Formats: sequence, structure tokens, C-alpha cells
Amino acid sequence: GPAARYHPEGYHLWLKLPDGMDEGRIAAQAIAAGLPAAPGSAFAAAPVGPVQALRISLGGSAPRVRIVAEIRRLDAMLAQAGGALV
Repeated sequence: GPAARYHPEGYHLWLKLPDGMDEGRIAAQAIAAGLPAAPGSAFAAAPVGPVQALRISLGGSAPRVRIVAEIRRLDAMLAQAGGALV
């Protein structure tokens, strides 16, 4: 499944998507569901194609329990699309 990278003091979780997943479509589904996500290619310094990643915002005033619930919802969406976090 997707690999996650983060800094313990950071505000974002970077989620590497499996090859073949459409990062734009997955990001759009996550956003439509109210999840704080964006396609990784939006943050590339010199885009040369899909980055195959999502950036998930962990900052702000959301309580930890809400963030965990949002990550679980994202996991369910990814599982439906052919990948999963676990």
C-alpha cells in the first residue's frame, strides 16, 4: 500500500501513492469528502509529470481524534481505488 512520510513536528503527511493511481482524482475525492488533502504535484518545484503523492494537512485546530478519523476515511477511499494505507 501507500507509504507515508512525515516530520514529527511538521504539519503535513506526505502519502506516496502506488503506481497507476491518479493523484488528482484521489485528491479530488478526498477534498469532496472534507479531507485536508492536495495532489503532491501541486508542490513540485519543477513538475515533470505526476508525483504520485498526496499532501495531507495535519495542522490547524482539529483535534487528534478528528485527524485520525479523516485518515481512516482516506484509507477507505484508497482501498476502493485499489490501494490502502495498511
